[in-house]
Formats: sequence, structure tokens, C-alpha cells
Amino acid sequence: MHEIKVCSTFCIIVLIACSSLGCEAKPMTFRFEKVREISITLHEHETVCNVYDFAVDNERNMYLVDRTCHAVWVLNEHGTTVARIGGKGRSGPGELGAPTSVALAGDTVAILEAANQRVSFFSRSGTYLYSFRLKETGQPSGIEFGPHGILIVSESIGLRNFDFYSLDGQLLRGSDIKTTSPILLPVRLPGGHMSLAPDGNILFSFIREYSVVKMNWEGEVLARYRAEPPRYQPPILSSFEESSKQSHFSIVGLPLQIDDVVLVQWFRRNVNPDTKDKVEMERYADLFTIEGEHLQLAIPLPHIFLAVNRGYIFGIDADPIGSGAPNPSIVVYRLARN
Repeated sequence: MHEIKVCSTFCIIVLIACSSLGCEAKPMTFRFEKVREISITLHEHETVCNVYDFAVDNERNMYLVDRTCHAVWVLNEHGTTVARIGGKGRSGPGELGAPTSVALAGDTVAILEAANQRVSFFSRSGTYLYSFRLKETGQPSGIEFGPHGILIVSESIGLRNFDFYSLDGQLLRGSDIKTTSPILLPVRLPGGHMSLAPDGNILFSFIREYSVVKMNWEGEVLARYRAEPPRYQPPILSSFEESSKQSHFSIVGLPLQIDDVVLVQWFRRNVNPDTKDKVEMERYADLFTIEGEHLQLAIPLPHIFLAVNRGYIFGIDADPIGSGAPNPSIVVYRLARN
């Protein structure tokens, strides 16, 4: 891996109550500690455009899902290109149309395509295998492999929130979890809103309301994560027109489990009332116990985190482009405790 370039710390004060002992609350400190920064090196005339999802395999290869460039970049642990998945077109076999998510299982790579409403399968080396179309879906956003040949496909806009499919494309069942009406919000959600916990269960955010669940592959809810953190403002869901007029609203993004802590990311969208085209996005994270108890709310985030692997948290830093680099960097953090 590359050498450490920067070391930054975001301190989090968490109060742990010793209720069983009757003692006073004692502070425990956490911090997001930057471990390393990895420069991305692609082939000549290739650039990373807009990374929506991220995965790491057992050989520490990294898979960057690039929605705008219609590709998945496969990099080694040093950030150098191993393969590019996706051809020059956007809809043919082996081509990708606005990919939003990737899942890994053994030697197989499954890629979710929003524009083509399909799942395409490839080998780790990038060889196209097969694909199937999604059924009765809204806006597909995320994908994960489950046990016994099952896939879960999430929707950022849709009636069922997520669907379960067999690997040959048979729709098995949809979500039984009811939420508010699915209204299209005027914002996209990098990083998605679904991940796998270390125990193999599913963490899922409902985006438009602060409701995050952990569930098993039968769809049974095991834990809920809810909060009303400072600066969080839910969107108006009566109509697209009304939500578009909001100068401030929040959406809940990708939940991740880091050891015994569940991290929920959320973003506050701020629109300048004088210049409607200028939008600023504040990034925050809330920490919970696995059971759903609050640890700390509204922690400023250094980056949008896209994945966790072996206790390390991965994100993308676009700042190097502003300094003249051809591509963004991969940043790696850990949640450290004092």
C-alpha cells in the first residue's frame, strides 16, 4: 500500500453510562484516523469520473463503480489498473449503462446498471458472463450477494424499497417494510444506502426518512437505528415540486458496520436562495451500538465513506484533481478509540 501522506483526526466524544454500577458517566473518545491515501493510476487517456460504489476483494483489489464513465475500474492495492469492466457502448452485452453498485462472490462480479435496469455478471478478470433484466423496479441503486444463490437489489425510488432475486433473474419477493410515499428528490446519492454487516445481515437506509434497519435474508428486522440529530431536516414528501422548493433538507445515506459500531451517514442539502443553482452538501455521521442505542450524533465527516473492509473505511477524495492530478485518490480511515 502507499505510504501515509496525511494524518488527520476527527474527535468524537461519546458518553458511556455506568448504569449497572451507579457511577457517573465517563467520556470515551473515538476518532476517524486517516491511515493512508492511494493515488489512482489508470491507462493513458483514461480518467475516473464519478464513483458511486466501492468494494474490496480477498486479494485487496479495489472495484470502483463509475456511473458517469459507465465502467467499473479494478485496481490493485497500490491503485494501479488491473482491469476495466465495461466496453465503449452502454447497452450491449458486456457494456454498462450508468452502473451504481457492485457485489463480489467468489470469482463472480455482479454489477447493477441503473440505465439498463439490469444486473450483469463478469469474472474477476473482466470477462462478460451473462445478464438479466430487473422486473417491476423503480430506480435501482444497490446490490449485494446473499446465501444460497440470492441477490438483493435496492431501490432509491420505488414502491418496495428492495427486491430479492435468484442468480438466474427470477424475482423471488419484495420488501414487506412500509415507509413513506416514494417521492423523487432533486438529489443523487453517492455511496448508495445498503451494505452487508460482518455477520452477513443487511443494513438498509430508507433515504427520505431517518430509518435504518438491520435485517436478515428473510426480510426479518433485527435492529432499528433512528435519531433526530442536530441540523437534520427531513424533506417534504408531498410532491416533487414541494421538495424541490426546500432550501434545506437531509437525506440518509449508506450505513456501515465497523466492528461493534454502526455508522449511519446523512447529508444536509443547502440551496442558496439567491442563486438556486448553487448547492452545498454538509456531511455527517451518527454512531450507534449494534442494538441501536445512540453513541454520538452529527459528527462532521471528512469524506463520504463507501465501504468497510477488515476494519478499514474507504472513501474517495477529489481534492487532488483541483491540484492538477488526473484522478481522485482513495482515502482509507479507521475508527480509533482512545
